[in-house]
Amino acid sequence: MKIALDVRPLLGHARAGVYHYTASLIEALGDVELPGELVLWCTMRTRSARARAFGPDLARLAQRHRLLVARCPNALLYTPAALQTWSRWPRSAPVPELLPPDVGLFHAPFWPVPLSRRTPMVLTVHDLLPHEHPRWFTRRQWIEFRSVLQLAGRAAHVIADSAATKLALLRHTTIAADNVTVVPLAADPLFSLPRDPARTAAVLAQYGISPPYIVSLGTVEPRKNVGRLLAAYELLHARGESPPPLVLVGSMGWNQDDAAKALTRLQEQHRTLALGHVPREHLPHLLGAAELLAYVSLGEGFGLPPLEAMAVGTPVLTSNVSSLPEVVGEAALQVDPLSTEAIAEGLRRLLSDRTLAREFAERGRQRAAEFTWSRTAEQTAQVYRRVLVNAA
Repeated sequence: MKIALDVRPLLGHARAGVYHYTASLIEALGDVELPGELVLWCTMRTRSARARAFGPDLARLAQRHRLLVARCPNALLYTPAALQTWSRWPRSAPVPELLPPDVGLFHAPFWPVPLSRRTPMVLTVHDLLPHEHPRWFTRRQWIEFRSVLQLAGRAAHVIADSAATKLALLRHTTIAADNVTVVPLAADPLFSLPRDPARTAAVLAQYGISPPYIVSLGTVEPRKNVGRLLAAYELLHARGESPPPLVLVGSMGWNQDDAAKALTRLQEQHRTLALGHVPREHLPHLLGAAELLAYVSLGEGFGLPPLEAMAVGTPVLTSNVSSLPEVVGEAALQVDPLSTEAIAEGLRRLLSDRTLAREFAERGRQRAAEFTWSRTAEQTAQVYRRVLVNAA
């Protein structure tokens, strides 16, 4: 009996959050006992398309686990139009059987698609933010997510990244609480590895960074709250605090005109540096050499950047809302992300009180060590066992 895991998030080379979740989970599942053989499932129109679409991680994982390729255009299953079609599909109507008969369970790590009437589906829901806060997202993202939410009820079981996401699911769907299991994520092991000081110096020199500095990590978009962070940083300067430069790591998103103007103003004053997207292997060095990570997001399904910063031993300033308190626990300084004053005070405290900063750094390492991908994989395997027992 086979367990098929949808690896379409790994097609191509765009490494978004779901990409890392899927790749890390498959890697860890290879080392735990499963109730069946793990196989990787995707759709592909032609063999040449398959060769073009395989990124390095999928190519590597496919050497360890068998790959099942459904010969159909990816667009039939993995587009907003397809999702809307599936969300309106009558439960009693037949569906195309795109899974072999020996597949006993299908795991969708992002978008649910009812591939088979006979095969139960496990769905991972990372957050409900587009449904709860549509103004933070584009209309296309909202339409996509509405269809996902409508299809979630067809899953035999749902995995949520956090208790906050589970509670949101129970508020906005008719899914029973017993059919939702919280399985936390973890930082990539590379954030816990010893860092070579010479390599760190080389990475910082590549971006023109000289310590000390504050780092902020994430796409510049409405929910990441970069505008208020920049305003808080300017407030400290206005009060004569002279904080170290602020380094923003992440691509520019949408609807951020005010943040972009503030960023341009601070860059002209040589107080802020915007790096854009950087290679993942550079992040442990950029985080590890920083005075602190400022991550005051308005909402997260889980929130990996604070966990990654804690893993490298960097103090964290983060929000007291959404899933972030359950991730950081007592190991980070939490503030109201809607208050520029509170953010500024949090920055000031961590920068001026080195004893407090060292205390949070030590707590952070201990807290981050509680989250591992092997634990995530084992809890996911337990969900697989439960679904298969119920389906028998």
